[in-house]
Amino acid sequence: MVERHLRVAEDIKSIVSEVISKELKERVTLFSIPHVDLTRDMSFAKIYLSFFSKNHNKDFERILNAKGFIRSRLSKQLKLRKVPELIFVMDESIKNGADLIEKINALDVPEENQEENK
Repeated sequence: MVERHLRVAEDIKSIVSEVISKELKERVTLFSIPHVDLTRDMSFAKIYLSFFSKNHNKDFERILNAKGFIRSRLSKQLKLRKVPELIFVMDESIKNGADLIEKINALDVPEENQEENK
């Protein structure tokens, strides 16, 4: 049963990604779906979205507005009796990671080799 859940979650991930990037009227680019969580009965799918653009709030709104369209496309490609309800969540882990790397790079820490030469 666990294998089936993982397979369905991966199918949802790829289908939704394809629909968002190619079939929406208002284009959404520079996004990623890092993870999809399915409930045990597969009635709900929580889809985490990461954005790489500055207008990520507008892109997220576009996706939320197209939720019904995305679900209808999913129902045509997914072979399940009942297609799960879609819940979109903004995942900011990539943005947080980039911010952390920027902060680390901004630190003024002397390199080890420079201290050894003195």
